Amino acid sequence: MFKKNSTIYFFLIAAFLSACTTTSEITDPNIAFDRKMYSIAAPLYVQEYREKEVPAQRAEAAFKAAESYRLANNSESAERWYERAIELDYRDPIVYYKYGQSLKANEKYQQAISAFEKYGREEPFSRGKANREIAASRNAMEWKRARQTIDVFNFEPLNSPYHEFAPVLYRRGALVFTSSRPDATGEDVYGWTGEQYMDIFISEKDRNGVFQEARQFSEITSSGFNDGTPAFNRDFTLMYFVRCGSQELITDYCYIYESRIGPNGEWMAPYRLDLFEDSVNTGTPFISNDGNMLIFSSDAPGGFGGKDLYYAYRTGTGWSNPINLGNEINTEGDELFPYVAPDGTLYFSSNGHPGMGGLDIFSAEPTGDSWTNVQNMKYPINSGGDDFGLIVDQAEPKGVNDPVRMSGYFTSARSGGKGGDDIYRFVKRNENLFVLEGIVKTAVYENPEDPSSEITGYEPIEGAEVQLRKIERTGQTDIGDSIVGEDGTFRFELEKETAYSVMGSKEGFFNRSETVTTRGKKDLENVTVTVYVELILDRIFRDREIVIPNIYYDFDASTLREESLAVLDTLSMMLEENPNIQLEIGSHTDSRGSVSYNQRLSLERARSVVRYLVENGIQQERLLAKGYGESNLVNHCKPGVECTEEEHQENRRTTFRVISDDFILESVQPSDIRVDPADR
Repeated sequence: MFKKNSTIYFFLIAAFLSACTTTSEITDPNIAFDRKMYSIAAPLYVQEYREKEVPAQRAEAAFKAAESYRLANNSESAERWYERAIELDYRDPIVYYKYGQSLKANEKYQQAISAFEKYGREEPFSRGKANREIAASRNAMEWKRARQTIDVFNFEPLNSPYHEFAPVLYRRGALVFTSSRPDATGEDVYGWTGEQYMDIFISEKDRNGVFQEARQFSEITSSGFNDGTPAFNRDFTLMYFVRCGSQELITDYCYIYESRIGPNGEWMAPYRLDLFEDSVNTGTPFISNDGNMLIFSSDAPGGFGGKDLYYAYRTGTGWSNPINLGNEINTEGDELFPYVAPDGTLYFSSNGHPGMGGLDIFSAEPTGDSWTNVQNMKYPINSGGDDFGLIVDQAEPKGVNDPVRMSGYFTSARSGGKGGDDIYRFVKRNENLFVLEGIVKTAVYENPEDPSSEITGYEPIEGAEVQLRKIERTGQTDIGDSIVGEDGTFRFELEKETAYSVMGSKEGFFNRSETVTTRGKKDLENVTVTVYVELILDRIFRDREIVIPNIYYDFDASTLREESLAVLDTLSMMLEENPNIQLEIGSHTDSRGSVSYNQRLSLERARSVVRYLVENGIQQERLLAKGYGESNLVNHCKPGVECTEEEHQENRRTTFRVISDDFILESVQPSDIRVDPADR
């Protein structure tokens, strides 16, 4: 099936048709071509080709027929007639470039490369232009070979043998779109395409979610001229659409119109937006959710090429002067059909950026009031034909096990459709097959004011911040962050064969991090592998002593035993994660031995702990050593009281106490280990 002519261009390029000239009166192909009646010009040039006998004249007619078919977007017929012009030695090397474009549109990329190479040899000054097309053709072949995570299918409920394009979301899941189907208003045939004029249609869902037969959207968008490409604000009280032609104007310019919903729920009479002079075309509008920013295409003078994208802001008296989106978005070609997704990404169509053929769909990242980092959406969103008008109806997965990353609709004139332009559905599968899912919790104590009391359970921490960092050889790179809700849960997508650090934090709690990795985990196609983590944040109890378990010393000495180091490493990590925490490290003895000896021994043991932490990279200004001796016994084992060894062991303990949670290290001054002045 050949590609029928895409309707996209008549909304974007002025047709300048005479209102009093009917298509049946035109028999001269040059007149039809000059008036942009390409569907009429093409067969007239074919007839002229057959009537000519001089090879040069036949070559000229073949080239003009090819140009007419190309501009009507019938790429297969264009390819055949460019080829015929080449066989007849058409004199202008541009024929190889145009032939290559048609081959690209028909996805014959290897043949297109040969045509562009020939053009580069024949036109040395245009070699850069040829090389860009060669690179784009090679990219297209590579994109088609690559593993796909996007499913694309013809959305048959909306399509017909005619043109359907530019769908937008409407109330209760309905789709509003533009079509040239026979029940569109208007009796004339549009000379550019040879088909019915366009109207706006709506297809609503029934109670089972099934799209119903489309009907006219509104009387105000059924003018008998070309009406199409609507856009709505968030609450569907404002509509912007394009109308090409009017009773008042002889030339067929395209302008953006605005309509508001009336008190009775019907759309009110539209009025034209005066964004530029009368002789400037405007089209393909997008309106922000609040109705205050309009993005659109225009051929206004002073742009970068054919049709550029502009934006304007609503003012108290109308709209601001339009602002060009700049040369990172706009090119010497046409940029059309802007759409801003919920995440701020700008999607638009262009035939100026390197693509697969015709118009391709591109994305750009938001940066303040503009967009940058333009990326081709690649195959299968794009094809050799015109691809445009992408919208999103699901911007992110609905749950951790949802295989859909993003979904929506777009328009394409690719081969295999039901008619000319068809509406397609796309579903992007989650290409990040690893997901980190977790929860931030804290302990619930029997006595909420005593961290030494029994833990009775755990509860989520609402409002905690979770930060994800990628662990690399050169350090850690921030990936993203999340503020957890009432249930304390969070979710991140992970790359395969990558290690991460995930940290939870909230004021009044110690920061806590865990390391997670997808290294060595099996990548199962189309299956999401979940990595689960719990971040348990300990509440900060200022000036409350907390026992550090499993700290042991040699008998009658301050030397730390080997089995004590693991827990001190954990304490060191906690201090690294909480750089504003300042601790007192305390040591206690039992009551055996003299008071002075126990005091001295406990201080030396506290110093041993501090020394180990400093050797592990903790600034000594954050640590204070304190010896308590036998002054704070936790049981009845006072001097002279007979106790078991286990009871004496309860009194031999090492502790920490938070003395500041807003410590700032102003300068590092080497000194001895800090001790409590009372111990000096």
